[in-house]
Amino acid sequence: MTNSLFDSLQGYIRKAERVLLVLPKKASVDAWSAMIGMKLYLESKEKEVLAVCEDEIPRQLEFLNIKNAAVKEILPDGDFIISLRTDKVDVERVKYTKEERSLDILVTPKDGQFTSKDVSFRQSVGKFDTVMGFDVPSLEHLGELFQQHPYLFSDMPLINFSIHPAYDHVGKLNLCYPGKSAISEILYEYLEYDRLEKYSHELSTVLLTGLLASTESFLNNHVNGAGFEMAAALQEKGAAQSDVIEYVFKQKSFLTLKLWGKVLQSVSLDTHYKLAWGRVVESDFDTLGGDIADLDDVARTILRFVEGVDVAMLCLEYQGKIICELRSSRESFDFSFVEALEAEVQYLD
Repeated sequence: MTNSLFDSLQGYIRKAERVLLVLPKKASVDAWSAMIGMKLYLESKEKEVLAVCEDEIPRQLEFLNIKNAAVKEILPDGDFIISLRTDKVDVERVKYTKEERSLDILVTPKDGQFTSKDVSFRQSVGKFDTVMGFDVPSLEHLGELFQQHPYLFSDMPLINFSIHPAYDHVGKLNLCYPGKSAISEILYEYLEYDRLEKYSHELSTVLLTGLLASTESFLNNHVNGAGFEMAAALQEKGAAQSDVIEYVFKQKSFLTLKLWGKVLQSVSLDTHYKLAWGRVVESDFDTLGGDIADLDDVARTILRFVEGVDVAMLCLEYQGKIICELRSSRESFDFSFVEALEAEVQYLD
């Protein structure tokens, strides 16, 4: 990892007073952990931080009891902005009159004329200095946040953290390192670079959570030597490894186990192509209870424990949509055919 990127990140953080942190929809536990870790770090630097994600915090992270980890939307600060395009027609003067039930704004053009198509409206959400994204494939993956506030991402630099090589073009500054064990590892290395002296219990634990979630507790091929060293160092700094293992990997609700059982009953194998696939239909959720969040990691579990399988696929019928999760243990597996189908693609750990 080059020091020049960390120098740039350090410069943005030093200048920033108000920082927006964002996650894509269906973000991984690692991405959530890195975002929360950055939030804790920035708040320790007395920065004002707002973290936004449309989804609820993953259940595996609820044990951290971190208050206000993220909000689902940016609430307006009260200002109402009327925007007039001036790229084709310039303004000569502006004046307004306050009537009993209206405010009339008069805009006189220098030449030409304005039309209703030149006018747009928005609620102000206040001023941010920097936006940081965690595992963002594209701005469109931010959902309603980007749709409602696109100007946030044109007015400010986006810093994107990821270990997926396909995400290295999204931000103005891309800390994208496929060789790392986790996004949380990238953040940890920056904190060490910044010479952070004191790690809180929450910060060290959330970073360890992201690392262990991304590497499946050091069982998958994302693991590198630096990841093991990071885990050891975080435990010395107060990370509660036993809690992470218990809540992230061991504890499953009864509803989760019922749904997992339904999936495993439906699993089919093709030994020639080394493929396994399972399915859950809408009526299964109605009968057994639970929701799609209860099926996190099922495809990964099939991939890990079913002998002779290189590719695992889980098909879900949920809320009128068909969702397919596809995973492969082969680093060379080509997912581009899915993109060719014009499907919504999210690269999974």
